[in-house]
Amino acid sequence: MALLGQAAAVFDGKVVIGSEAIRGACWLARGALEDGVHNLLSAYGHDVGSATMRTKLGCLESALADHDPDLARTARYAWLGLSELCHHHAYELTPTVGQARHLLEMVTRVCLATPPG
Repeated sequence: MALLGQAAAVFDGKVVIGSEAIRGACWLARGALEDGVHNLLSAYGHDVGSATMRTKLGCLESALADHDPDLARTARYAWLGLSELCHHHAYELTPTVGQARHLLEMVTRVCLATPPG
């Protein structure tokens, strides 16, 4: 949750990290999402160890199939979106605050989710 708070602070202008603040906040949000997915999987009793994030997202989809499949789709969409925004390509514009905030809201939803029961 610390990374999520740091990402929000960068978006809100409370922490200044330079000209690539949006990308920096996206890196923080992606790290928070990765932690959140790992914690959710652990809460569901899945020990994924050092599996790749793509594998963890597949496991999350399976774990949430009967409870909250939309949450798994949200996690996958947010991770893919943040991965895209984190990497700079000469032919692309800097991500907008709106794009990044939308993904941060998705990350927050995933990180605050708790297993049923």
